[in-house]
Amino acid sequence: MNQQLIDREAELLAFFKVASLDEERFLKQKSKVHWLAEGDANTKYFHNTLKCRNHRARIDVITDRNGVLHVGKAVPKAFVDHYVGFLGKEEATIIPITLELFDVRIDQAMSVDMIREVENRIGDWKNKMLSFAGRCQLINSVISSLHVFWSSMFILPIRIMHDIEAKMRDFLWARGPLKRSRAKEL
Repeated sequence: MNQQLIDREAELLAFFKVASLDEERFLKQKSKVHWLAEGDANTKYFHNTLKCRNHRARIDVITDRNGVLHVGKAVPKAFVDHYVGFLGKEEATIIPITLELFDVRIDQAMSVDMIREVENRIGDWKNKMLSFAGRCQLINSVISSLHVFWSSMFILPIRIMHDIEAKMRDFLWARGPLKRSRAKEL
């Protein structure tokens, strides 16, 4: 007899949970319909919705960096004090953009890095069995755009341009260290 009551209670509890979930979904859908009908029409419903949102988003209590608790009207002052300390002065900091900010010449290490970047891009593709057209497409779309991008920031020496073009040419015609790998025969 006792087991029957436990089973019945579990059954009714499951039924209640389903009914409760259905009711919640219905009310949510009803509020969405109400919002779509009333919307931003400057109605009482709109203002009540905004009040509820503002109430939920309000920060009533905050602890600062020193562990001091700020409550109520002291919260906005705590935020202002934090940002004054964090950002510093109230004056605008405008740095005039001049050519001295940018180094338009590149050194040997940067040029080696640029050539290595091209080799790395080619190295990623060299083991893939690409057709001639595929290699042309990769050179036109990716590798040549690298030095165009670099040229927009730096004055590239002719030597680097020739090295990059040689790497692209070797990759296209499958020559030198950039030659495609072939399957080994057993």
